[in-house]
Amino acid sequence: MRRLLSTVKQEKRLQLLLLNLLAASVYFFVLFRLDYFHSIHQTIFSTTDSREYRAMGDWLFGDPHEVCSAIRPFLYPALIKCFSIAAGDWGIWFMQFACWLLSINIVFIAVKKLLNVYLAFIAAAIMLTNVSFIVITLHALTETFTIFLLSLYIYSIADFKDRLEDPRFWIKLIFLSTLLVLFKPIFLLMMGIVPVCAAFNLKKSSLRSSRIAFMFLAAATPLLVQAIIFFSQFGRLGISDIGSMTFKKYYYAKFFADQHAIPYDVARGPSESAMHQVSDSIRHVTGSEMIASIRSNPLLAIKVYKGILGLNLKTTSVLIDPLNKSGFNRWMYSTNLIYYWAHWVMMVLVPVVVIMQGFKKNILTFYVLLASPLLLVICISGISYWQGDRLILPALPLFTVLYFITGFHIVKRTFMGSTRYRPV
Repeated sequence: MRRLLSTVKQEKRLQLLLLNLLAASVYFFVLFRLDYFHSIHQTIFSTTDSREYRAMGDWLFGDPHEVCSAIRPFLYPALIKCFSIAAGDWGIWFMQFACWLLSINIVFIAVKKLLNVYLAFIAAAIMLTNVSFIVITLHALTETFTIFLLSLYIYSIADFKDRLEDPRFWIKLIFLSTLLVLFKPIFLLMMGIVPVCAAFNLKKSSLRSSRIAFMFLAAATPLLVQAIIFFSQFGRLGISDIGSMTFKKYYYAKFFADQHAIPYDVARGPSESAMHQVSDSIRHVTGSEMIASIRSNPLLAIKVYKGILGLNLKTTSVLIDPLNKSGFNRWMYSTNLIYYWAHWVMMVLVPVVVIMQGFKKNILTFYVLLASPLLLVICISGISYWQGDRLILPALPLFTVLYFITGFHIVKRTFMGSTRYRPV
């Protein structure tokens, strides 16, 4: 057994072969157990969001009936349309499955670079046993591709961890952040965080270079394309209205209902009469009126936010039939509960590691780059509901890597007596 482990540790191709055999086995076991392949044509566009992506893709390819360009950026609809033309629903599934498998491989390689091969296998196992991540590949939803892009983002950080002054690293991160915005507009804030981190680490000569400045702007070109599409449709600057729409339709609806004592249970679903009462009342409320209402009752606003966030963190996938007796719903609820407590523990431990390192520039940059998108995913999920763990799912590769690194070095410091160590 020891010889086998030694061989696996030394042979990179064997490691990837074993990883992919394990991943494929788990993937197809779960989907055949759920009998999803039998009904792929019914599941792929079974959600409202997936049908909106399909409609947007049809419009991009010539359908005159534009319905959702205000809330659905162009890239994912264009991708599913291309794969649909090439191979129908099975083409879309193949794209999603490829992203799923590549994400696991990329996280494995990243953790191996940062830590060691054994922890890399454990990190990959966390990814590939997440049933919600498996099931969502059967739906034309952006989460699978978002996780793939975040895995590339993590790998880029792992690959350039000792070369943060290299402009190529920051150009890659800006490009990946741009793509992430087109899949999930919640990552728009990263377009501010990454350039600030770049300015913090690049040499002055690089910051003054017009060639590098041009490359930074070129990396953000996909975002410009989306801005042009948005402006051509609505005559104003913007990327997407999905954030404001979600805030009003979900968070503010719950806040308004609680403020006016309207029974509006988001966990089980409010009654139809409560839904109509709330939606009719807030239909014409403006953004400034919503903010004023929330500021007038901050304690209720915090209570509503905490309730929604807790609900999203401690849940299972809404894409798994609750009547299915496979046990996967119970598995995902238990798994998400473990993640929930891990988030609380790491909220303390991550700053501890940074503080123990004396706020060194490279250490601080490393943790900011990993923690920022993670916090965005978790915190912004607190304004929406009825999605199960889908809202939190993109955080999977981020917290897997960040928590592994933090835990590894806390253990190293505590039990191995190391007085000097690096978090990467």
